[in-house]
Amino acid sequence: MLKLLPVVLLVLVTVGCAAAAPQPSKAYDTLEELRQDYMAADGECGLLTESKIGERPAFTMAYGDCNGGESRLALFEDTDQQDAFLKKMKDNDLGLGRHLLVGENWVIAPEDENPGKYQSELGGEAVNY
Repeated sequence: MLKLLPVVLLVLVTVGCAAAAPQPSKAYDTLEELRQDYMAADGECGLLTESKIGERPAFTMAYGDCNGGESRLALFEDTDQQDAFLKKMKDNDLGLGRHLLVGENWVIAPEDENPGKYQSELGGEAVNY
C-alpha cells in the first residue's frame, strides 16, 4: 500500500496543476455588456474606448481598450471570424498580450495576464500563446 502512495500523490499534484477546462459562456451583442460582466468578475475596465471601423484588429466586429489599453475586449460576428482572429494571434503578436479568455463570440486580454481568474464568472477558455 505504501508503494502506491508516491504514485497517488503524483497524480493528485498533476491534476491540480492542469489548466481549467473550457466552461460554457454566453454570447454578447455589445462591448458594454461584455465590459459590465468583466467588471462584475473583478476585471479592471472603468473606461472603455471603442475603436472605430478601420482602427480595430482584423476580423473583429467590435473592439475596445479598457483604461487606456490595460485590458482589451473583442467581439466577433461568428466563429469563423473568431477562429481567424485567434489563428492570427497565435501566428503573429497583434499587440493584445499572449494570455486570453476566449468565450462564445468574444475574447478578453486581461490586464493582469491571468485569464483563468475570470473564467469561473465569465466561462470560456483560458488560452496562453
